[in-house]
Amino acid sequence: MDKRDHKQRYDAGLKTRRDVLGAEWVDKSMAGVDDFNREFTELLNTYCWNDVWTGPGCRARRARC
Repeated sequence: MDKRDHKQRYDAGLKTRRDVLGAEWVDKSMAGVDDFNREFTELLNTYCWNDVWTGPGCRARRARC
């Protein structure tokens, strides 16, 4: 697992998400974040888009296929 602090992992995950889905899509999605879904969005960006998507078992090119 990525040993960086949570904020760095979140930021890296958000960058990966933008690279894969496009900035416009992600910006629109992030604009809809509210108190209800904030923690879930943080989890997705940190763990899914950083730890899993960029982890050693998942190569971005292959994952996109």
